Amino acid sequence: MMTHSKEELARIRWNCRRGMLELDIILENFFDNHYLQLAPADQKRFIELLACTDQQLWGWLMQNVKPENFDIGKMTAMILNANNL
Repeated sequence: MMTHSKEELARIRWNCRRGMLELDIILENFFDNHYLQLAPADQKRFIELLACTDQQLWGWLMQNVKPENFDIGKMTAMILNANNL
């Protein structure tokens, strides 16, 4: 398990805040309830996912577009499952 300082966790959570309320709710909920239990590789995937644009995230999380990147697809599926979407 990766260990994060309080500052790192606060930065990651802040990066969950997006330009759309719907994305904020989905990403913040996942972070608050699941992030610390993820395997280190999945924590890294989540951080990489947060670097994507709002439009990409919206398409993936609304299941309008399938991610081309395997790691992004895996994390998107985990978020969708955790949020019962």
